Amino acid sequence: MKNKVKITQQNSKSLFQKLQEIQKSARVNVIDSESLVSFASEAEAKLAQLGIPKSYRLGATFLFRSSGPWAKAYKFGQGATMAELIRGGKDWYLKSVIRTRVYPLQRELRQLTLTLKQDAIAMEKLRGTYSLANIVAAD
Repeated sequence: MKNKVKITQQNSKSLFQKLQEIQKSARVNVIDSESLVSFASEAEAKLAQLGIPKSYRLGATFLFRSSGPWAKAYKFGQGATMAELIRGGKDWYLKSVIRTRVYPLQRELRQLTLTLKQDAIAMEKLRGTYSLANIVAAD
């Protein structure tokens, strides 16, 4: 995808066009523009939950792909759309969309990826939620 598209309700027509370029006539395991808005909200909520200030959220990515068929008897892969979102300075953008394969019993993918600075902030917050036991080794 050449141009990133801002993910907002007001931009649903542009998002739909970008998705249609990739999904074409696919009817199974597709993504719509409303789902992208939902994924952006989910990713933003996860960043907030990790304690990452808005000024440090730039560069985080969120990857989504639907799950594979649940029937074990289904022996073949199905086509599925995978979308990658990236956090800009204030908003989320659709970075890429591809068609890929999913296989029986393969789980849905919802993966948030942090930058090193974001990871350091999240770990600092996490470490503040617990203390280490002072265990003395027996001689």
